[in-house]
Amino acid sequence: MSVNNFINTGISKINSADATHAKAYLSNANDTFKHAGHYMLEVLDGVHAGSTYIQKTGTMTVGNSRENEVILFGANIAPRHFEITLHSGLFSQLQIRPLDAPVTLEDGSIVEVGQHANISTDETVTFGDTEIIISRIADPKSFIKPGIRAMAFICLLAMIPIIYGMAAGFLGTVAEAGSRMASTMQYGIERTSSKLLGTVSSASSQSIDEAFAWTVRVKLEDLKLNHKLRASPTADGSIRVYGNVSDAELPRWTSFLQWYDSTSNFPPLIRDVSRAKIGSNIPQIKSVWLDDNPSVFFKDGIVGSIGSNIKDGWKIVDINDASVMIERDGAVISLTY
Repeated sequence: MSVNNFINTGISKINSADATHAKAYLSNANDTFKHAGHYMLEVLDGVHAGSTYIQKTGTMTVGNSRENEVILFGANIAPRHFEITLHSGLFSQLQIRPLDAPVTLEDGSIVEVGQHANISTDETVTFGDTEIIISRIADPKSFIKPGIRAMAFICLLAMIPIIYGMAAGFLGTVAEAGSRMASTMQYGIERTSSKLLGTVSSASSQSIDEAFAWTVRVKLEDLKLNHKLRASPTADGSIRVYGNVSDAELPRWTSFLQWYDSTSNFPPLIRDVSRAKIGSNIPQIKSVWLDDNPSVFFKDGIVGSIGSNIKDGWKIVDINDASVMIERDGAVISLTY
């Protein structure tokens, strides 16, 4: 008789509701035991509500950039929004540290960039329009339930050290960020079908449309077209790609179209792309003034400093003695002079 069967047999003789719950828990425990000692992040609200992600102890970052362990889309979610340190101690608190934007804890307190806070497992964290909760899988504290009779209680506590010991030998590497992005995108696509049936709110629909646009921007970046083309959702749920490409970039644009056409469940694509000479839509520098407030003089007559918005949606993010850095839709271009 296996250990699980032995415990189930014993619990079945106890006539209490809590013991019945304990029996049900044990009968579905195999998956839980396999990940014992790991943490599970669950999205409670936002575009990806209902999604989960399992992470072993260590550090993970959350944001809308591909470089994060957990990639989430949504309003006001920063590229690398925050970092969480998951400790191996059974009763250790978690440490949360905002990287690009603040977060709000369960008690309403706000943790700003440059600060950090310790939180317990099963406490909610809110950022942008998203809310998550992080819990420990097979946490010993979750087994302490009032009303469970002595035999079930002792059996469970006796198994927990064994579970954590076995888990230590089976810690593997987590899935790549791309796989996680694919799973979250799949969830977003499922939400889109609900939107078409009229069961998703307007705000949620806008977030889902922006998630598709973000995926398109990532593909354009992979093809090195992100500095020439832009992507945005439209009011009717389509994705509009606009800008211009040179003759040399046409093969990459064709590759993008083939990728999009082969991707099922994506919204209709509005192709507002024209052909132009290389670099025609990239700001051209005329001169740079370096002092306490450095400035850039462009050939089209525009003058800008750090933080200025210039033509075609570009923004100046840095001016130094070697280059001028401009950013648009998460793409950063270095202009040398």
